Amino acid sequence: MKNNPKKLSVSSLALKIHKWINRLLKDSNDHYFCFLPSPTGTFSALFLNRLFSGIFMGGEQADIVKNIPDRAIIVYTTKYKSRFEFLFAHTRYRQLRLPVPQLAVDSAIYLWQPLSRIFRIVLAYLYELVQRHRILDPYRSGYYQRALLESGCGFISLVEKKGFYRRFVKEKTDPLSYLIQMQKQIDRPIYLVPQMMFFGKKPLPAVPSLVDTFFGTSQRPGMLRKIVTLIRYPGKIFVELSRPLNLRQWLGQSVQPEKTIDYQALQLRRQLLLQHNRHRQSITGPILKSNEELKESILTSDRMGTFIKKHAASRQEPIYEIRRKADGYLDEIAARYSPTIIRIMSSVVGWIINSMFDGAVIDRAGLAKVKTMSRKGPLILIPCHKSHIDYLILSYVLYQNNMPCPHVAAGKNLSFWPMGPIFRGGGAFFLRRTFKGAVLYARVFSAYIHKLLEEGFHIELFIEGGRSRTGKLLIPKLGLISILLDAYRNGACEDMIFVPVYIGYDRIVEEHAYVHEVEGGKKEDENLGQVIRARRFLKKRYGKIYINFHDPISTRDLLADAPMALDRMARKDINALCRSLGWRIINAIDKQTVVTPHGLVAAAALNISKPRFTQEELMEAVNTYLTFATAQNAKLADTIILNPDGAIEYAFDRYLSRKLL
Repeated sequence: MKNNPKKLSVSSLALKIHKWINRLLKDSNDHYFCFLPSPTGTFSALFLNRLFSGIFMGGEQADIVKNIPDRAIIVYTTKYKSRFEFLFAHTRYRQLRLPVPQLAVDSAIYLWQPLSRIFRIVLAYLYELVQRHRILDPYRSGYYQRALLESGCGFISLVEKKGFYRRFVKEKTDPLSYLIQMQKQIDRPIYLVPQMMFFGKKPLPAVPSLVDTFFGTSQRPGMLRKIVTLIRYPGKIFVELSRPLNLRQWLGQSVQPEKTIDYQALQLRRQLLLQHNRHRQSITGPILKSNEELKESILTSDRMGTFIKKHAASRQEPIYEIRRKADGYLDEIAARYSPTIIRIMSSVVGWIINSMFDGAVIDRAGLAKVKTMSRKGPLILIPCHKSHIDYLILSYVLYQNNMPCPHVAAGKNLSFWPMGPIFRGGGAFFLRRTFKGAVLYARVFSAYIHKLLEEGFHIELFIEGGRSRTGKLLIPKLGLISILLDAYRNGACEDMIFVPVYIGYDRIVEEHAYVHEVEGGKKEDENLGQVIRARRFLKKRYGKIYINFHDPISTRDLLADAPMALDRMARKDINALCRSLGWRIINAIDKQTVVTPHGLVAAAALNISKPRFTQEELMEAVNTYLTFATAQNAKLADTIILNPDGAIEYAFDRYLSRKLL
């Protein structure tokens, strides 16, 4: 039978077209918009580098990824689908020498693709449609697995619009299920690294504003708000990475092996979302409710309502009168937490520190541990108390390091006008020196503490009760610790993290007032006149500030070693636990104490037995103390470590200039 020349020519032409297309596609159909090669084109690279240059990412964030094993496959995760965050990671991680995500799972990057790639992708889709009458699918073709194995890095979102509908109703492939299935088939571990981009540190309001409604919130801004913020306030935007999750290890420890992959993916998504939410809250703080909403929640709770009825009956007073008193007490106590006032105070405190001090030496490693632990529960920050600067500097340090300012327990003596309202806006709540005889006041105060913990706010308190006039730590006052433990026992929070903090100074701002009081003078009550006279302090220099953080103490871990649960303990056992915890905190603060050059010179001068001595004798005594401190592994000021002779000489000269020596 003779071959039809017309058929042969058509077949030959089809073969030529097939070869030509394969040559254009480089003998592969693996061309998708979900992959963006690195680097992109020259113009695109320059534009993206410029666009993301103002977004801050600290070096400690890069260390999180650098500590992951080299063979691992790294998949960055975001809570919401965001090409903006993918392009940031694709651009900036290359500059930081981190694994660069080129693959955006279940996403399409159109605008920044090279023209040659766009042509190949479109051609590949058309060729697949004509040849096999179907759309290219990177799941079905196994492209995602090949791309992850080759590049070693990817990018994935956990929540997207209609994503659940597609997975649940249409039974589309879940990217997390795909990763789990892939992990079970390969020997390389997959690490999931949560990535969060912040467009501000302001907590979400309970009721969104008109701007939030139209342009998105600061935690999930629309594209217009992103661009405006990036152009006008580039310093406000920063990125943080959370603790990586080893998928292989998680599958071996956290999931029942008999469960389906879909169930495992559901559990994995819940855990990652919980980690995202806790990390974000550790920076922005909980949702900020109005004062009226908080007041209503506190005073109408079941426990408070029951107590008010019993208290009114025992006092034989009308219940409305007890409620009126309770309402007044809450107004006397409660903070008026205001992000605007906190932002203004941050600038003011920064200016004061730069004007009066030679900088602050901050224990960055300790602060990083505190920041990590804050994702497990509210922090109870407990610094030593030497100066009024203490609560200003600690809130300032937390705010500058992307943590929410705590609610600070302050004495009622500081609620004077105009500082009282300002302090309340910065998170201060006020308490009386004694609760003796004030049964209703004590119950309202306890309910307020319970609510702060329940909402997730950090709390700062001074366990010494007041400022130490000698610099030595005072005996712990356990009233607030007892109230906190009672709130924890009543289920205010899952965990409560105690953080002992040492704050020290080369010189105390209130030194003249302390000398006056130690010599027998009367303590002057805080008032507006003191604030006005404080201007003269700005003309002096007080050396450095030292801030150290002890390892946080988890209440849950602390009680895990107790013979019985907290809610089953007798009152005497709770009191014993409270005393033990109080002294443990005091000892922890003491261990973080910094030996300063001013302290060394003062200790040597005060402990030389002769009323007169030479400079050489003083220096010999200083060296003796320094040798002993070094032998005891005491924490030394950075100036002593870098230049001990120069630091001691400087402190000696300062004492001479002030005519203390």
